[in-house]
Amino acid sequence: MGRMLWGWQIFNHKSGLALGAVICCIFLFNACISQPEIDEIEMSYSDDKLIGIYQLNDNWEFYWGKLLDPEEIDHTEINPYHVKLPDSWTTFSDLNGNTFPAHGDATFRYRLDLKKRTTNLGLFIPKIWCANKTWVNGNLVGERGSLGKENYKNLILEKLVLLEPSSKLDVVIQISNYSLFNSGIIEPIKIGDYNLLNQQKQTNGALNIFWIGCVFVIGLYHFLLYSSRKDFLSLLYFGIICLLIIVKLSVFGNHFIYEFLKNGILNFKWQSTLYYISTYMLAAVGLYYIKSLYPQETSLKITRIFGIIISLYCLFVLLTPVKLFSPTIFPFQAVILLCGAYIIYVLIRAFLSKRREANIQLVGIVIMIIASINDALDEFGIDITNQHEMVPIAFAALLIFQIIVIGKRFTHTYAELQDEVTERTKQISMQKEKIAEQNMMLKEKNETLAQLNSEKDNLMNVVAHDLKAPFNKIRGLLNIVQTLSEPNAEVQECLGMIEKVSDSGEKLIKNLLDINTIESDDQELEVKELNLGDILDQLSKAYQLQASNKEIKLASTIDDHEILTLETNENYLLRIMDNLISNALKFSKNKTTVVLKAGKYTENELFISIKDEGPGFTDEDKRLLFKKFQQLSAKPTGGESSTGLGLAIIKILVEKLNGKITLDSTPGEGSTFTLTLPGKTG
Repeated sequence: MGRMLWGWQIFNHKSGLALGAVICCIFLFNACISQPEIDEIEMSYSDDKLIGIYQLNDNWEFYWGKLLDPEEIDHTEINPYHVKLPDSWTTFSDLNGNTFPAHGDATFRYRLDLKKRTTNLGLFIPKIWCANKTWVNGNLVGERGSLGKENYKNLILEKLVLLEPSSKLDVVIQISNYSLFNSGIIEPIKIGDYNLLNQQKQTNGALNIFWIGCVFVIGLYHFLLYSSRKDFLSLLYFGIICLLIIVKLSVFGNHFIYEFLKNGILNFKWQSTLYYISTYMLAAVGLYYIKSLYPQETSLKITRIFGIIISLYCLFVLLTPVKLFSPTIFPFQAVILLCGAYIIYVLIRAFLSKRREANIQLVGIVIMIIASINDALDEFGIDITNQHEMVPIAFAALLIFQIIVIGKRFTHTYAELQDEVTERTKQISMQKEKIAEQNMMLKEKNETLAQLNSEKDNLMNVVAHDLKAPFNKIRGLLNIVQTLSEPNAEVQECLGMIEKVSDSGEKLIKNLLDINTIESDDQELEVKELNLGDILDQLSKAYQLQASNKEIKLASTIDDHEILTLETNENYLLRIMDNLISNALKFSKNKTTVVLKAGKYTENELFISIKDEGPGFTDEDKRLLFKKFQQLSAKPTGGESSTGLGLAIIKILVEKLNGKITLDSTPGEGSTFTLTLPGKTG
């Protein structure tokens, strides 16, 4: 995205301005070139060739309501009106001062004495926005569409005709209009050297194509920018504006694209529909574009009202014939003026609020509105500036202003992004330094904890070994007392209690030493292949005596009688099973059942479960289950002792064997411990 923004800055400050200058020069050059009118200057000749290009503007004969060919026009008794072109015949007046209607038939005639026989003479017939036929010196040289009310069909194409050598010029043009509001010849007809006319035609076509290409590139670039920055709606709207301009220029333009579309692909109905819709939509999209730039100064309600009105116009154009929708251009000019006035109001507010680039936008919009008013008045024959078709020039300027505005906004955004990146980089650098300090402190604390843990382990070993000696002495003294005399029942009971306490103490010391050894042992375990069925038989026999003392039935089963083998450490496995089975017997009541079961858990795992009918575990018990020195709610049923380390040792050993241990228990309904280990069936 940074590269795209950087590229946009270059485009904005260099290529954008250069492109804008080229476009302005093209339109200014095109607008300023004017051919002299025949009656304003004497025609110049070189030998038998006419020098230059001249407009046939004055002294046209106009026959209303008649389609006359050259032969008929010579014998007609109708007195023609004399008019000046180019202009719509709706601006002409009859003898009573009444203007002619837009729809109907008419014939135009122009006669000129060339003084001498002229060769290589060309006649340029512009786009006549109605069905028409053209004769020159009695010869039919062009036919566009079908004339007459019954078979009316419009076709708008310009044509350059190479005339036969002659000393006179007699042009007869028949025109029928039953669809458009604008009738007659509204672009100048030109005469001159054929090569010059052809060169001018090709140049105008090339300039139009160049203009379309420029707008296409600009629009595409903004669409691409929008695809990367969806938060910049102004990019989307500006791209749509460029797209609408391309449509307008393509469906009515002096270039090969237009001629290609007109030859069978685009009929007059859709040609006009696309032109009107693109024209109307420009106003709506332009307003939404301004809103995207200055949302605080723009009313969403007013914007939507304009959007609805313009949408209704477009819908009417889409659903009705050209004859009905073409006059909507007149009331729509009021909509454009209101929309333009509102845009100026928004820009003035933005300017007063010191919004970025509001002054540039304001100048561009004012120029565009002045040009639109000038051209609109020119359509009604009111010539104020003596300049025609100023809208393309003004729009080119407006387009340049918009490129500059969006470019400046991107430059500003890029600068903000750079500042944000710089600030963020500083923050990250400070965070890295802080993290480095914390890591150093953490490392020191870890070293301290490791040292303390080592000292704890050493202390535990020393204390455990030192405590063994007193317990051994107690056991020795008990043996001596029992040997020297025959104690009575009361003394015998006390001696039994002393022996039981001594056994519990020794067991606690043993567990402490075991858990300390297991946790600190990082050496690789010695493993061997074991038969799980043999292990269960061995354990079942070993605990039969302890089970029978409480009249507990100890049973073992193997799923499907399969051969279950696993590679593991035998000592760790037996230690786990010893703890689980002894706990099951310890916490089970007399005359209950304990079941040992083994089988296939998954394709690569085996399980061993120990199920008892003891008191079960509460939710609180389950939370503390595998933690050290935790006394749970259940108590041994035969007066046995419990150190609170057995299940903690089991958890550590299971993890060492890469296994898992789970509990399924409901208070009062017994418990099932399930051990899963890597293994296979044979």
